[in-house]
Amino acid sequence: MPYKSRGRFENARPEGMIQAFEEYCTCIGIGKKDRLLLAASGGVDSMVLWKLLKEGGYSFEVAHVNFNLRGEESQKDQQFVLKQAKKDNVHHHIKSVDTKKFARKNQLSIQMAARKLRYDWFDEIVRSNNLSCLLTAHHLDDNFETFLINVNRGTGIKGLTGIGQKENVRRPLMNFSKEEIREFATKEGVDFREDISNSDVNYERNWFRHEIIAPWKSRNPSILKTMQRNFERWNELDRLIGQTLSNKVLEIKSIGESEQFSIASILEFEAPITLLHALFSPHKFSESQLRTIYHCMLEKKVGAQIISQSHQITVDREFLFIEEKRSLKDETSTPIKSLPFTLNTPISIHLEVVDKNQMDLGCSENEFIDLDKIKFPLHLRKWEDGDSMFPLGMKGRKKISDILIDKKVPRARKSAIYVLVSQEEIFCILGLGIAEHVKVTSSSEQILKIAIP
Repeated sequence: MPYKSRGRFENARPEGMIQAFEEYCTCIGIGKKDRLLLAASGGVDSMVLWKLLKEGGYSFEVAHVNFNLRGEESQKDQQFVLKQAKKDNVHHHIKSVDTKKFARKNQLSIQMAARKLRYDWFDEIVRSNNLSCLLTAHHLDDNFETFLINVNRGTGIKGLTGIGQKENVRRPLMNFSKEEIREFATKEGVDFREDISNSDVNYERNWFRHEIIAPWKSRNPSILKTMQRNFERWNELDRLIGQTLSNKVLEIKSIGESEQFSIASILEFEAPITLLHALFSPHKFSESQLRTIYHCMLEKKVGAQIISQSHQITVDREFLFIEEKRSLKDETSTPIKSLPFTLNTPISIHLEVVDKNQMDLGCSENEFIDLDKIKFPLHLRKWEDGDSMFPLGMKGRKKISDILIDKKVPRARKSAIYVLVSQEEIFCILGLGIAEHVKVTSSSEQILKIAIP
């Protein structure tokens, strides 16, 4: 089912709505051979969409989520959808959920919890039943409301584009106003349920709908058509900006042990904060965090770390380093009780006993030590503040932090450095060297090879 860009039909009036609907479906890539899933709440929008799909001869199933938020009314909504599905002989999916419990457990607002519950379930139905895509009944008024909500909360160009079409979620009423939908429902005798909470202005969306958009329409009856054209222009601008940013990201990004981005290149870009959005918003960094990153770069706050739900960014002298946030499991000590020993996560390492003639001293990825100079169990762990060792070739003890500075290890890598410990004494910094007291000598009999694949 190919996706096509949004079109606009000025003549989408109720009397010709079925034809206009079919034209718009074609425009956004919905065909009559597709197997569709309709999200049906029982309200006027989804029931009109139901009617249009049925009259147009489209193949569809319906899905309804009972969020159990409105007592008896929620049960009536469920029964209404079920009755309509049986009447029209439409395959249906019904699910009842405890939204409040889910919200508490996952520390979400009721609205966000309901959204996650329904879209996760809809996605599961589409995948498990090999359906083409999900259809929702969002319309032009919804788009306008979403735009105002985004502006009120603070947004970039993406937030100005409204509710978009997606590959797996299509919105075939997006070209129609609420007024047109209601007129069609009246004319065609479409049954639906009224949600009285839609008039409660304590909800943000309802406040914009009744207190802002309604008076605006009275003053300017053509505001929806104006906004529709605005959305088209902003979508084109968003695609243009997206292409420009994608090219810039490829230019400044380099892959090493962690992803790194040139600070100079970011600051030289005409819109650095917008570029930071493109780079790091997918990793759940907020607007305020992105601005913090920007100011840390400007003020050269080397070593500053900004942490999101899933990743952390470290500001170094020349680069921003980003890596996944390590779990608590990564921070524990791993005991090594016998040889050979292999570990693949959180770090790759292999330990084995070898003969002296197998020592490849030219390979920087391997270290060789006198096995008789250490005692088991060994422990593999992250280095910590205050750690020290006797570096190879030195008689005195030196802090690990100073060794890392001498080795010019970037700040972003320092937190990922591991050490090997025997009897509470560090004898190896993985990839960076061994301690003086475990070095191989002419009298060494057993050799331990430490390999970092």
